[in-house]
Amino acid sequence: MRVSEFGLRRIAAKLKVKLFDKGKLQQVEYATWGKVIDGVHLKIKAARQLSAGAKKQAQLTRFSEAGDHLRIFMKDIWRNSVSHTRKPYIRDEALAAFNRVGAFMKFLARDMKEEK
Repeated sequence: MRVSEFGLRRIAAKLKVKLFDKGKLQQVEYATWGKVIDGVHLKIKAARQLSAGAKKQAQLTRFSEAGDHLRIFMKDIWRNSVSHTRKPYIRDEALAAFNRVGAFMKFLARDMKEEK
């Protein structure tokens, strides 16, 4: 899960997510997962406001896929319960979390490759 946190922060930086804490600008590195993910989702919402066209569709597709990886698959299902010691992973869950993190990092690698 620590690997995916680097990915989360990379996406936020790439999308130029701005975060605030108590009215002051907060560095992404010091924000919680939830706050960073919310910032990514705000970028998705902003992309929805663009005029219809190829740029809007490309941004929505890319941003939404990143947002889904982060909130649905990583934070809510895998990270919170274990990181906050509410429950341990059983073997199959640990393997599923490992595979999900791998898929997320492949998504990031593909996205960065397409950027060049």
